[in-house]
Amino acid sequence: MKWRWNKTILVMVSCFLLLQGGNVFAGSKIVAFGDSITAGYPYLKYGNGCTNCGGYELFLQYYLDWEGQGKKVYNYGYSGEYLTFSGINRIDSVLASTKPNYVLLMEGTNDLSAYVDPATVAYNVYYAAYKVLQAGAKPIVGLITPDTRYGSDWKRVGKTNSYIKNYVGSSPLMCLSDQNSALTPYWNSGYNYDKLHPNYYGYWIMGLYWYYALYTCS
Repeated sequence: MKWRWNKTILVMVSCFLLLQGGNVFAGSKIVAFGDSITAGYPYLKYGNGCTNCGGYELFLQYYLDWEGQGKKVYNYGYSGEYLTFSGINRIDSVLASTKPNYVLLMEGTNDLSAYVDPATVAYNVYYAAYKVLQAGAKPIVGLITPDTRYGSDWKRVGKTNSYIKNYVGSSPLMCLSDQNSALTPYWNSGYNYDKLHPNYYGYWIMGLYWYYALYTCS
């Protein structure tokens, strides 16, 4: 596998960690919610609320542990969640059982594989984020990551992300994490597993960007 350290990312990680005092959102419960990319495929298929498991969650937890203050990430990624509508139905029970402070929400790539309209996908993601707000938690919505199995944008990820930006950006109570822009420059240089899922190094980048989003949205 061809891979190289990216100096810009490393500098950003180091500087950002050094600047944090460790007391921002102390003791928070952070739920990662989504499909197989959230679960951490191919390393894990189902989160089921586990901690210190999955893909990006491992790296995000590492950064949080470096600070202390008892922040914990719970993995509720579910491989095979084929449509965002399924996520909308599932999220209620997760919110009720966990009572999180923050929810890292990223879904939609499977809908697009089934050629669901991008506007519909984006609205479903927004509606799931709205449910998070109703439960008293802060939603941070991740833009859909690349899928280059059949071309650079064969399933209109870019268009869908534009809709998501518009929906989420219309609410001052929701935040975005641009996971797509974070991964795209490195995607074909050893940062993906199967052109749909990130690999270990791709999840490392995702963990960093979720970490940054937690602070900028707090």
